[in-house]
Amino acid sequence: MKKHIDKSRLEEVRRKKMLLTAAAVIVVATICISVALSHISARNVDTSRGLAAIEELENTDVAEIENQIEELEKAERQEDEDWQNRPLSQKFEHSVVIGDSIASGFSTYGVLSASSVAAEVGMTLTEIGDLLDTAAGLNPENVFFSLGLNDITATAGNTEEFVKNYQSVVDTLREKVPDVEIYINAVLPVRSDVLEDHPEYNDIDAYNKALQSFCEEASVTFVDCTDLVQEDYFEQDGEHFKSDFYTLWGERMAEVAGL
Repeated sequence: MKKHIDKSRLEEVRRKKMLLTAAAVIVVATICISVALSHISARNVDTSRGLAAIEELENTDVAEIENQIEELEKAERQEDEDWQNRPLSQKFEHSVVIGDSIASGFSTYGVLSASSVAAEVGMTLTEIGDLLDTAAGLNPENVFFSLGLNDITATAGNTEEFVKNYQSVVDTLREKVPDVEIYINAVLPVRSDVLEDHPEYNDIDAYNKALQSFCEEASVTFVDCTDLVQEDYFEQDGEHFKSDFYTLWGERMAEVAGL
């Protein structure tokens, strides 16, 4: 199991590194000034003791500081690695994913803890009220929406209605959790053979273009994970995904949000 690293610890390491770097600069500057002064006064003053002190500073103080900086740099690299390699359940501990049955896979497969997922089968934007209340009750720092396939069917290709519904959901969430950061996932594609039975899914690209434009206007972050989808990740129905995909998807969201 990866060790959990407190982000404040990483910041403390970086702060100490900065202070030691500043100290090294001051010591080096002091040495330079002392050497310059020793040359100026060389004709009238015996500078042997001063030069010896300067040499001691050069050989001990700076070297010691450099060694400490090197150790802190090693610690910082380790802290960074540990921080990035935390399990997704820790990265999303102050976040909630809201969505439909596709989003529910995050908790079904144990990729995220149940408290980080508010999702229901068949969920659409116009029926999401209870899930918003659930998410708001957790007072999350971040909310990731993952909706779309059911809404494409419900809006029958009307992207303007789709965007209008998303705007209403975003406005409601902001009223309930004013400081929340909002992220909206692109509608994920379906397997090609599914289009025969659901021709309306041919509009997924059009819906995503409309959704991306809405996100830019609403100061919401658009998360496009469509490039992660491969045939091997689909379940038998060609719409839902196997467990491996949720790890890739979660890591992409965490990367975009800086979790």
